[in-house]
Amino acid sequence: MPLIARDFRLPVTTVEWVAMSFLLALAVLLPIFGRLGDMAGHKRIYCLGFLLFTVASGAAVIAPGFLFLIGASLLQAAGGAMMMAAGPAILTLAFPPSRRGQALGLQGLFTYLGLTIGPVLGGFLASLSTWRAVFFINLPVGVFGIILSVLVIGEDRSTGKERFDLAGAATFGTALLSGLLLLSQGPSWGWSWPTLSLLVVAPVSGVFFLRWESRTAEPMLDLRLFRRRLFSSSVASAFLNYTVVFILMFLLPFYLLDYGRLSPDQAGFLLTAMPVVMVVLTPIAGSISDRAGSQLLTALGMALLALAAASLAWLPSFLNPAAVIWRLALAGAGVGLFVSPNSNAILGSAPSAQRGIASGVMALARSTGMVAGVAVGGYILAVFGGGPAGATGAVSGAYFPLAFHWAMLTAAFLSLAGMAMCLGRGGAATASTD
Repeated sequence: MPLIARDFRLPVTTVEWVAMSFLLALAVLLPIFGRLGDMAGHKRIYCLGFLLFTVASGAAVIAPGFLFLIGASLLQAAGGAMMMAAGPAILTLAFPPSRRGQALGLQGLFTYLGLTIGPVLGGFLASLSTWRAVFFINLPVGVFGIILSVLVIGEDRSTGKERFDLAGAATFGTALLSGLLLLSQGPSWGWSWPTLSLLVVAPVSGVFFLRWESRTAEPMLDLRLFRRRLFSSSVASAFLNYTVVFILMFLLPFYLLDYGRLSPDQAGFLLTAMPVVMVVLTPIAGSISDRAGSQLLTALGMALLALAAASLAWLPSFLNPAAVIWRLALAGAGVGLFVSPNSNAILGSAPSAQRGIASGVMALARSTGMVAGVAVGGYILAVFGGGPAGATGAVSGAYFPLAFHWAMLTAAFLSLAGMAMCLGRGGAATASTD
């Protein structure tokens, strides 16, 4: 985002919409495609999503202006939502309950391998060329992924004749989109007519959605899932986990590039410290959760994440790469211990016929947490005056350290709240039962 801001000569608060538009659309579409996967087959949804994401990446490469790039980002979100909703459901249907945590842990391993390679490769490509190269690399990867998905994933088409809940999808999308816009943009818009309109639309459409879903025979989202304490508390703690992670991931590039004066490839190298540790711990934690359950593992993960965020609040005034690396490694340990056991708890507490929608809700918690993290980070920057310097997209060095300090303390507090949810989730010893 800092490189895009410099290229288009836009402030950070505007360029934030590249990520924000993607995350908002992703959040709205995830449960919808999760439900469609339960109805039409998860493989079909997954492969179509891979194709759309690849095409949208090509559109981003040739983006002539910022609005075109936003449009490409929205198409990417649609494709990403299809893949993210269907992927975990495909895994949980392919493996027995006793190996579900192991399978989800291996999925996490490859996810974080991608996140490890991504910052380094992205920084390297951006240094050699421009930010467009980061989108271009998706094209050969996407073509390979589409071919592999078609050949390897088994068919799972539903034999039922359920109808899709259009009214539920429309009211859900309206409520979630207006609520997330209010969360992310309300502080900067102030008491303007868009803010006041969203204050009305979000709760009204939300109430209508809940009333409709509780009465219709074939709901998009079966609200009875949330009566299961293990499911609801696991979803809530996942939301807090990703909120914290994205507070860190949104602000750290600005800390390293603008405040620390590092090059993109140097910053990308430092940022790999977090996913490298996740690669090691995620599959181990997933396997352990098959035997020991999720409660203690997830609570320990959130505790380590709180400690990492608090330590980032007291980074030295001069940039010390070693000081950044060990703090990010500690955050990676926290996320690595949390993610796969928590995913195991969410999917294991849902009936097998609702794995797609449970997978969509799990991904929804992740994407809304991402939106909240970017919004919280941006809001704290604005409060402390650490906004853009002119039109260059660089944050103001005079105010940024104080804003960064309080943002990390906020992240630590949210992590502790997530830890409390993990300890109070209850449920069976393991989440690997149907």
